Amino acid sequence: MMRTMGYHICEFCDDRQFGLPVQIGGDTIVLGSAEIRVRGEGSILYACPDMIYHYVTQHRYQPPEEFLLALPQSE
Repeated sequence: MMRTMGYHICEFCDDRQFGLPVQIGGDTIVLGSAEIRVRGEGSILYACPDMIYHYVTQHRYQPPEEFLLALPQSE
């Protein structure tokens, strides 16, 4: 993750707080101030806000297939 300056808020939520806390694997992570980078094939580098987790889980956002295929697979 790459930290960014300031916080991004979710424009789809009624509660527009800065820094969105979420529970992931027993840990609390505050989303909204970082960027996730994922290496694709060749020299492709995908970048997205860390809020993508919130958008997928709460707002049914479906990232592009190419991005999903580039994500590391957990076993």
